[in-house]
Amino acid sequence: MRALRVLAVLPLLACQTVAAGLTDRAEALLSDYRARARPTFAAEPEAPRAWARGQFTVYARSSPRGAVLERVAITRRRGEAVAVAVEVLGGGEQLRARLTFARQPGGAEALPLLLTTATIRRGEGPEVESVGTAPADVLELAAALLIAPPGSGRPRLLEAPAGRFEGCLGEAHPAVPLSGVVVQQRDGVVRELLEFGEDGGGELF
Repeated sequence: MRALRVLAVLPLLACQTVAAGLTDRAEALLSDYRARARPTFAAEPEAPRAWARGQFTVYARSSPRGAVLERVAITRRRGEAVAVAVEVLGGGEQLRARLTFARQPGGAEALPLLLTTATIRRGEGPEVESVGTAPADVLELAAALLIAPPGSGRPRLLEAPAGRFEGCLGEAHPAVPLSGVVVQQRDGVVRELLEFGEDGGGELF
């Protein structure tokens, strides 16, 4: 009987070990980002943010389970159609998602309507493919990382591990692609920009 109890506990211990390993990797990456020099980005006039192949951003998201890193990148653009890769690492999470949209959505409400295909993999599980739909949490994450929040108020300075950004309107800066977010606080969750660029960057895992 005792042997059966031990066997029953082993998968749980393995899951806890994997989750701890994911969190440790995310914490190490976050420490590296925070140790980098912080360049200053001057104020720029606001302009519509057209998605283009190679654009990417990496964020740190606050979590009671430790550091969580989020990366989104535009992997392909053919005519109006666009393909997006989303990765999450840390806080016991590991997610890869590949999403394709008929065209660039104008707002978060249009994101699920324009979705054409989705391929999702959580942890070491199998890839799950779907047409025209995706899990609600994946769409919510994609909206947060891709859709620009409304800009309001006076221009201000925002600081994040990615740099010092002058002339931000609301939470965003025109130098940052995709959502443009530098620092964001929503429902007790804080996102900070770690890295961004136009050359695709690297993968989290």
